[in-house]
Amino acid sequence: MIDINNTILKKNFFLHAWYLLRDKILVQMLLVIAICLFTYQIIPIEAISYLYAMSLTLKSALVFILPFLIFGAIASAFAKIPKGGFLFTIGILLGLTLSNFINMSVAYFVGKAVIQDSGISEIAISSVQKIYPAFDLDLVGLIPPFIKKVFNNGVALIFGLLTGIMCSFFSLPKVESFANKVNKLAMFFMSKIFTRILPLFIAGFLLKMLREGELKQMFESQLFATLSVIVLILGYLAFWFVIASSFKLSRLKEIFFNTLPAMVTAFSTTSSASALPFSLEANEKNTKDPLLAQSLTPIIVNFHMMGSSMAVSIAALIIMTCFKVPLPSYSHFALFGMYFCLNKFAGSGVPAGSIIVTLPFFKSILGFNDDMVGLILAFYIAFDSVITLGNVAGNNLFVIFAQKVIRLFKKKENNVVIN
Repeated sequence: MIDINNTILKKNFFLHAWYLLRDKILVQMLLVIAICLFTYQIIPIEAISYLYAMSLTLKSALVFILPFLIFGAIASAFAKIPKGGFLFTIGILLGLTLSNFINMSVAYFVGKAVIQDSGISEIAISSVQKIYPAFDLDLVGLIPPFIKKVFNNGVALIFGLLTGIMCSFFSLPKVESFANKVNKLAMFFMSKIFTRILPLFIAGFLLKMLREGELKQMFESQLFATLSVIVLILGYLAFWFVIASSFKLSRLKEIFFNTLPAMVTAFSTTSSASALPFSLEANEKNTKDPLLAQSLTPIIVNFHMMGSSMAVSIAALIIMTCFKVPLPSYSHFALFGMYFCLNKFAGSGVPAGSIIVTLPFFKSILGFNDDMVGLILAFYIAFDSVITLGNVAGNNLFVIFAQKVIRLFKKKENNVVIN
């Protein structure tokens, strides 16, 4: 009887593990990273070369589809804004974008200070053999040059915004239907195809960098700077918790303990959506305004990403320093930040979408090469628990500050009426 029970328990355990691996893309990617770390020395160079080529091909496919994803997602999102609530919704979206941009700006200046103090050294490639891709299948190269100039990521973003706003104010069913179809097709590629083979995408870049010695040197030379990402996110959150509480200890405890279940859920599941019910409950308690909490929380859950904005910014600076790429001026970085923040609307609903849909901008604006792109994606996944915790905590704080702003405007309106 005991043997039968043990057999059932083992069977259930393996079934549960299989379902977890099948359904959790991020778990699969973490498993792939672990396998690469333990096996890169025994995998033949030829096999790594083919995997690296496949990773480059997948990146090319992403670059090919990204303008359609950006246009479709942004146009569809703005087209759904009701005319009556347009100003309110636009105000919230602008607030989200501004908040994300401020977070990236803070991370930029803190990141530069950390890099200077920690004395990060450049990576000196010590590999006996440089690994090259076994084949080159560049899908972007198939696009005629004049089309690439007309329909790139920046144009797609602006065109998507204008299309969505026009559909919101005027009845344009055919235009809105076209935008929705483009969005569905692009999201189908991202969620059903690209994310399913994302572990393979990471494996090629990771094995190549491990075999050449780049990754080992990077983490050995600036462990302090890498860990500073965690300290930065948690310290920044603590600062805003204090501000949200108006420097009152009792209010600080109330906000923190109301938000704690959502943060714990976010950390353990690496999913902002999984923490949504707890965020709703926390926001209702923190604002004492259920209507505001229920209307705001679902909107911001996928777009306001304090943790990812900060982590990506400082990680990008660290990687650029290691690969001898000159650090950008603030104005140059601000351009990247603008694209990064606006493209969060295109990354919602995709695992690690916040970083995936912006990978081409790392290359075109910040000067990343393919190895650096693969490295920042691996970095993001490795720190995803802390990043998601930061995102969810930031979401809850955003609702509190939104309430303060709304009350301020109402107070000014009342003063105007009285006068």
